Amino acid sequence: MKNDIGVFLAKLQKETGETADEMAKKLRISRGFYFAVCNGRKKCPDKWFELIPHVYKLDDEKRQEWIGAIIGSNHRLDWIYDKLNDADKDLVFTLANYIDNMEPKQKEAIREIINNR
Repeated sequence: MKNDIGVFLAKLQKETGETADEMAKKLRISRGFYFAVCNGRKKCPDKWFELIPHVYKLDDEKRQEWIGAIIGSNHRLDWIYDKLNDADKDLVFTLANYIDNMEPKQKEAIREIINNR
């Protein structure tokens, strides 16, 4: 059964017209490892978090889908957090701590801000 990363990659495969073998070669991995990641039997390599958007020249919308797939597949987000400056890290941490206590309207306002950037 495909995990969120596998679903994303299958969709990307369809959009690019590439086979699993071609994608595996671009990612410099075996076909078997590619399928193991897609099916959740192996962890998605951290280097893919940036490699996929780079290799496939993902636009902002596709990058957001990719990040959603990573999150949906329960991967750690250290690779995003580590790139933030201290003030932004503080903002992320603060939001994470308060989100459970926020009103739905407040959460929606934040979503609007993010979606309209």
